[in-house]
Amino acid sequence: MTYTRKTKQLSYQRAKEAFSVIDGQHRLWGYQKCPARHRVPVAIYEGLDQATEARLFLDINNKHRGVPRALLLNVKSIAGTETESEASLRALIMQLNTDEASPLRGRLHAGDASPGKLSRATFDSAVVRAQKSDSLRKAPPEKRYELVLNFIRAFHSGLEDKSQLIKRY
Repeated sequence: MTYTRKTKQLSYQRAKEAFSVIDGQHRLWGYQKCPARHRVPVAIYEGLDQATEARLFLDINNKHRGVPRALLLNVKSIAGTETESEASLRALIMQLNTDEASPLRGRLHAGDASPGKLSRATFDSAVVRAQKSDSLRKAPPEKRYELVLNFIRAFHSGLEDKSQLIKRY
């Protein structure tokens, strides 16, 4: 196997089972299906025994951090692949975050949680069950917002410590 830095090319002699893919099998499969050819960044290790390969696999897959749910929700919106429920929750969080009558105004964050703000993912998980109830599901969209807003306002007014409204438990 040789690598030419100038051309950024890797050359090798084809041999059955010469390579093992430790991580990225799905990306590799997708790349094989793609008719266009691109440069693909890879990490190649030479001369590893099977135990070292296994430890490397465990390190990669045990320490891997997934993409934050809030980012996935935002990308689904841009890609046009969000469900009707996700789109409804996105519209609801945006309206609650801008409505002057909302106790959550300016306290919701479309991304990950930040100090003093509630993340969209946390908000969605708290509201999704209520959204599936017959009372909300069968109500027209403007009525749904009014029902949710009234619930949040009533809950907020009953809290001694108002900051509890945006705390994640």
